[in-house]
Amino acid sequence: MSPENPEQPVPVAGESPADRLDSWKEVAAYLKREVRTVQRWEKKEGLPIHRLQHDKLGSIYAYKSELDAWWNERRPRLEAQPEAPAEAGDLEPYEVPAIPAPLPEVTTRVSSLPRPGFTSASRAAAGLVAATLLILVIYSIRESFKPGKATPPPGKLMLVVLPFENLSNDPEQDHFSDGLTGEMITQISGLEPERLGVIARTTAMLYRKTQKTAEEIGRELGVDYILEGTVQREEDQVRVNGQLIQVSDQTHIWAQGYDRELRGILAVQSELAQAIADQIRLKLTEQTRARLANPPEINVEAYEAYLWGRQNSNLRTPDGLARGIAYFQKAIDKDPKYAPAYAGLSDALNLMAFYSFLPPKDTYPKARAAAEQALSLDATLAEPYAALGNLSYEYEYNWEKADKSFRRALELNPSYAAGRQWYGAFLTLWGKVREGREQSLLARKLDPLSIAIATDVSLTYYYARDFDRAAEEARKAIALDPNYSLGHFWLARALLQKGDRTAAIAAFKKALQVQPGNLLAKALLAHAYGVAGQRAEAEAILRELQEFSRSRYLSPAYVSLVYLGLGDYEKALDWGERAWDERAGLLTRLNMDPISDGMRNRPRFKNLIKKLGITPESPAR
Repeated sequence: MSPENPEQPVPVAGESPADRLDSWKEVAAYLKREVRTVQRWEKKEGLPIHRLQHDKLGSIYAYKSELDAWWNERRPRLEAQPEAPAEAGDLEPYEVPAIPAPLPEVTTRVSSLPRPGFTSASRAAAGLVAATLLILVIYSIRESFKPGKATPPPGKLMLVVLPFENLSNDPEQDHFSDGLTGEMITQISGLEPERLGVIARTTAMLYRKTQKTAEEIGRELGVDYILEGTVQREEDQVRVNGQLIQVSDQTHIWAQGYDRELRGILAVQSELAQAIADQIRLKLTEQTRARLANPPEINVEAYEAYLWGRQNSNLRTPDGLARGIAYFQKAIDKDPKYAPAYAGLSDALNLMAFYSFLPPKDTYPKARAAAEQALSLDATLAEPYAALGNLSYEYEYNWEKADKSFRRALELNPSYAAGRQWYGAFLTLWGKVREGREQSLLARKLDPLSIAIATDVSLTYYYARDFDRAAEEARKAIALDPNYSLGHFWLARALLQKGDRTAAIAAFKKALQVQPGNLLAKALLAHAYGVAGQRAEAEAILRELQEFSRSRYLSPAYVSLVYLGLGDYEKALDWGERAWDERAGLLTRLNMDPISDGMRNRPRFKNLIKKLGITPESPAR
């Protein structure tokens, strides 16, 4: 709103006053429909209507350019629809007619009614009371139609932030709108975590440009509220529109537009989060309120580099992670005090080391330094604590320290699905399989369409030696995406333990077909060949891995797996001890993995498990 007139919207670049329609009647006339039809389209079809946030009624406006874009997208379907018939509840809350005051005729009529035994004074008093009550009743009806806070259901609430739509003319700005979506998820997750859970980014992004109704999305994701919006960026200016939908009755309970310079984008995120907290009546801590009230301005180049870093590192490929690291470093160079960039850098380095794309001894210490720097700049970030949890047990083999870091991450953000996923895997490998599965299932609730989380649910059953259920969960992951390598990988592992070696080998081959560079799948295919008695095939892969190691880093743990399948336990332990020297994260799987059963009684194995900081006596069953 303009400072000169708080009831007028701020003009946006490219929009003239002639482009604006200032009432439902003008919108209906422009679209050549009845008022009730366009009102229904706003509720059910996402008609781009804007509202001013003040106490007057009738304050809606729309832009012809936005209506044209909306109509062109839906024209074939909507042209075939008849005019909407009037229904109960069709009255639009923003166009309730004003109530005349002070209602003199009503007052006169009520006060003049004869009342036996009443004096003229008492009759006058009674009339005044009746008139006042009538006014209050009418006023309460009027107020019930005004926009206001939702009445949230009891218990834990769930919300999904749908991908913000890029309205810029430049498709390259998709990364900006996607980044804003991810940042809004993070921001809202920290409002009142005990009361509000937020669906994770992986699942939310699958609803980009969805035509599904709020009811369908609510049913599929189990959410109570949906936040959707648009982003329009022109150079260093950005316009963000957001609206909150209550799933139970599919009503738009709040909508607002924001126009800012790009360096003020964090203020937009904070204001959106604060509005949602107000609408669904969350109880914010003083610390949270202070954070929302004082968002910092950002270095635009650092922010954009950070968004590109997240987008690339989310690919989880060697090239994607390498590009992510480069972008995070660029963000840090542009703004050395930008904490999220350090958190992203730590995550990417952690993954590089775990997947053996880089030597652990060179990579994990850099990941720790980045996480610690992020926390020194912003101790409220959950991601660096989760990163510290991962490297504490995978690199330092310090399980108690890892547990504390994961717990702290989830205290700060209970909706952090990836954090729960990693904590679930950690607990399972620590022998706490029931607690680990609980965390994995909570992660899946927060991110129900995440294939990575689906495969980690399979992992928890595999290490608990429930191979039937592990195979079942792996097949669920494959159903989500047949081209996701880890789904076939965990199916193969379960099938091998069930004794179906032929099917296991076929599943490992499928994992390699969809991701040829997956060296762990290649090593376990060789392991399966060895178990099946196909030594020549196993030894051929072993030579291939050794040739690979001459030019790039190869985890000794992978070679150990091949010898384990061949039944050469002494060589398997030789390479396992070399992996310990190099601090390979894969070794943390050794104690719980059933493929180790053949050498559990060997002193060298028991000593290796102790060096990993694990009590070796009895892995949980």
